[in-house]
Amino acid sequence: MKNLIAFSLAEYGAMGCPNEVIFVFREDDALRFLYTSTEDDITAYVPWLSTLKCDLFGIVRGVGDGWKHVDLGMGNHLFLINGIYDLLKERIDGKSPSQIYQIWRDDLCAVLEARTVSEEYSDYSYRNDELDRNPAW
Repeated sequence: MKNLIAFSLAEYGAMGCPNEVIFVFREDDALRFLYTSTEDDITAYVPWLSTLKCDLFGIVRGVGDGWKHVDLGMGNHLFLINGIYDLLKERIDGKSPSQIYQIWRDDLCAVLEARTVSEEYSDYSYRNDELDRNPAW
């Protein structure tokens, strides 16, 4: 997808929302966040994910050309296209993975000066189940 600029990936046993992928699309001065856990969505947007290998301690192999990996800790990963990584680098340098996990969405919106942000859920039943189990969300 030409306007896919970032995505986060939670491994199956990750802390937070295991198996969730959040795609971030840039559309003019807006950002669209697509939350999914559906295999078809994932492979349609990022075909190289099928060859990605996640090892212990946030180490990954097989990151696609033109992308950078940022460890978010506890089985969570952030992937950014090179130009976006360069913009965000100053804000995340020196921070722990858990700190980056908490701020990456807000910082991405800030560095891109996104005027509007929309969120949608591709696999709505998955998200509803999570909300039912975690009403504090």
